[in-house]
Amino acid sequence: MSRTTDDDETIRKRSGWLIPVGVFLVTSALSALFLLIYLAPTAPSLFQEQVSPTSRSDIVTLKVGGHAFHIPANYLEYESARQGGDRHEVALFALLPT
Repeated sequence: MSRTTDDDETIRKRSGWLIPVGVFLVTSALSALFLLIYLAPTAPSLFQEQVSPTSRSDIVTLKVGGHAFHIPANYLEYESARQGGDRHEVALFALLPT
């Protein structure tokens, strides 16, 4: 069996950086995916009460642990806390001057 070909038998050279660059790109894509899945903040649940800021400044009377507090409505995060009454805990927020 003899091998006869019409094309010349030259050695074709490829870049030596092709495989390391491919490995780097796959590794960086997997790292970005890992960071996105495990470190990104999660969306709030549909069944939890959502934060609802307000511009109302009327005073709301709350009782927490037997102590009465008079807090402006715009300091309270949730709409249910603005109704007043006895609470186990109250989430507050405020915009402080710069």
